[in-house]
Amino acid sequence: MGDSGDRAVQSNSVSEIPIIDENQKPQWLSATVVQHACHPQHLGRIDEPDGYGTVCGWCGEVMEMFLRMQDKQIAQATFWADGCISTMACGDMLVTLAEGKTLAEAARITPQDVVAALGGLPHSSVHCSELAVSALRKALEQAGCKGQRETPAGYT
Repeated sequence: MGDSGDRAVQSNSVSEIPIIDENQKPQWLSATVVQHACHPQHLGRIDEPDGYGTVCGWCGEVMEMFLRMQDKQIAQATFWADGCISTMACGDMLVTLAEGKTLAEAARITPQDVVAALGGLPHSSVHCSELAVSALRKALEQAGCKGQRETPAGYT
């Protein structure tokens, strides 16, 4: 096997792949991006989730986030996406980062955190991390509203 500077990896793992950017130049997607996009661990929908958020991106991709809460933590999170390889990778990585966290902790996850966890994204794909985080924040908002007890009128 080559050293860590080589683009080649073992035959049983996912390697980096190029995509062509808007200037017709190849941009490399990391092995982590390819792994999360091609073999997502959190792809799916949750029936009757505690939190749900959906966002449509400017280039037509759609990201949905589903949350199941237990003891004020995200016990299960999944996503469903209609988009490019970067959209799929961002959705899967974001769910990986969010599971097990409280609503407040998950709300602090930024698009930059997602990009860093994926080992980087081409500039033309960074909006995919923003899409995923926006969908998560909508789901967190809904989960937070469901988790609040309604106080009867006249009581504080």
